[in-house]
Amino acid sequence: MGITIKIGGVDKTEYVDARTLSIRDELTSKVNSASFDFFCHDIAIAPKTGEEVLIEEGAKKLFSGRLLSKEESFLPPNLLKYSVECIDHSRDLDKKLVYESYKDQKAGDIYKHIIGNYTTGFTYNNVSDGPTISEIAFNYVQVSDALTKIAEICGYEWYVDYDKDIHFFANNTY
Repeated sequence: MGITIKIGGVDKTEYVDARTLSIRDELTSKVNSASFDFFCHDIAIAPKTGEEVLIEEGAKKLFSGRLLSKEESFLPPNLLKYSVECIDHSRDLDKKLVYESYKDQKAGDIYKHIIGNYTTGFTYNNVSDGPTISEIAFNYVQVSDALTKIAEICGYEWYVDYDKDIHFFANNTY
């Protein structure tokens, strides 16, 4: 079973040099990334910054995110090469800024409130309750920064999986 690479929902595996494919998968709030070289003869086929990228092996997702950057070069006689860098969906979390304060609430409930009110397309099926936080406030901070601050206070970790589900768990349980 081979690896498939979809860019913008279209299978573009044939244009990717598999020898250059690299995936960095972190099981924490650190950003996951992927990179590869993309070759084509027509600029209309070329990947575009911001497009969704999905890398799978059979039914298993190896990476899901967005195309962050591409560096274009020309190889004679008429071949275009793009060195592509991708980032996971954690960047999509930060489209809105969190402006909220919470008092005497479980950390998991705060996570769920932030995800439900400040993001689109994300779920929180894997958010554990965590400890009760006596008081915490956010003054126009990115969602990922708010989630990280809560995790640090609790001694927990968090990450976004490739199905855009948030995981929030105790450090010693994963």
